[in-house]
Amino acid sequence: HPKEGVTPALELCLALMHNGLLTVPAGPDTLRLLPPLNVSASEVAEALKILKNTLDSQSKI
Repeated sequence: HPKEGVTPALELCLALMHNGLLTVPAGPDTLRLLPPLNVSASEVAEALKILKNTLDSQSKI
């Protein structure tokens, strides 16, 4: 259950940060991903892996 006063986006943003992926909340239910222009395919793959693993672990809570 979300903490009092913490939006779902912020809660997920904090979990992603804990797992090594920085994101920005962009509203109560939206995250913004801001990769650099020179991001590599392997970095995108790693970010997607972190995102998937974090979402999977959050869905079990």
